[in-house]
Amino acid sequence: MSWLPDAIAVAAIAGVVSFVGLVITKQSKVSEFRQQWIDALREDVSSFITQALDIHAGKKSADAIQTAISTAHEVQCRIRLRLNPDEHDSNAITSAIKNLGESATGSLKPEYEQMAAEADDVVKKTQVVLKQEWNRVKTGERFYMYTFRSVITGSVVFAASLACLFFYQQYQTSNGYLVMERRSGEGDCTVTMKHKGNTLTARCITGCDFIEVGRTYKFKSQGSNVVLWLANPNVRVFVMDEKRAD
Repeated sequence: MSWLPDAIAVAAIAGVVSFVGLVITKQSKVSEFRQQWIDALREDVSSFITQALDIHAGKKSADAIQTAISTAHEVQCRIRLRLNPDEHDSNAITSAIKNLGESATGSLKPEYEQMAAEADDVVKKTQVVLKQEWNRVKTGERFYMYTFRSVITGSVVFAASLACLFFYQQYQTSNGYLVMERRSGEGDCTVTMKHKGNTLTARCITGCDFIEVGRTYKFKSQGSNVVLWLANPNVRVFVMDEKRAD
């Protein structure tokens, strides 16, 4: 028997590994969807600018221009649906696209330089949002980052705790015999003790009830195979086997 049950330690580690795996899988999927969103927004904005400039140029047939206007409206709706109306940068894109669309289809058509400037404004405002989303893809979602930091912190604390426990047990066994196991028999019992990395198996002749598993006792060798518990002279154990540490 050890101070930290192996089953509990294994279950705790397995639980942490499973949870981290689940979070990483979810984060990977979210990042994949976000990357698709970035690509789709970039494609739609490019398509809208192209349609707007073609409509403004007026070099196509009436049917072709009408088709371009319909396509531009469809693309504009897709862009609006992808953006968050509660975010300032998203609203800036919506406004810039609206201005470009009105300039392209309005009765008073501006000069090409103005159209180019408005198209460039759409590009710059879109780049702001794309950069924000790309940074999220690189750094991860907030919950993922919080979980990742928590797991790292918890792992460090857990490792430090195990190290402290290990050195504490080493300190205990260096100053006495740590009783790891006690097996009761008829009229006596067998105890397994640990001392400075050595495992000692002994048969308790008298005083078995005084020995508790998990406690460290002061023993003194007497002869080649008999040790006495100095704190209680009524306890006598007969050494059966001793295994040295490697």
